Amino acid sequence: MPYTSEDIIHALKEGRAARGLSQRELSARTGVPQSHISKIENGSADIRLSSLIELARALELEVKLVPRKALPAIDSVIRSTRAQTEKAATGTRNLRNQGMQESPSSQPRPAYRLDEDADDPYGPGD
Repeated sequence: MPYTSEDIIHALKEGRAARGLSQRELSARTGVPQSHISKIENGSADIRLSSLIELARALELEVKLVPRKALPAIDSVIRSTRAQTEKAATGTRNLRNQGMQESPSSQPRPAYRLDEDADDPYGPGD
């Protein structure tokens, strides 16, 4: 699979849209000028590595070089994670549209709990 700059541009646009950020808001978070973000997203400017890292981190993404042989496995994990995220977002939107809120049991649970956690919505020993 050839690696193209369009893949990076698409990931940045998708990440910004998923977080509901405008180019101006992303610029404020990263220090990358809004006009440059626009040029990057339109494919009319090459992105510097430092700008790519700043933008990615602001969008809760990471830049990582991986062995080419590992790409199919990584792509599979990304698709799986994306599907889970979209499913959760759809459920939350549906609840909001019905005037409801998520219950504590529908939110992610911590992998561990300290006995001192007094604010635990799951109760003791759960």
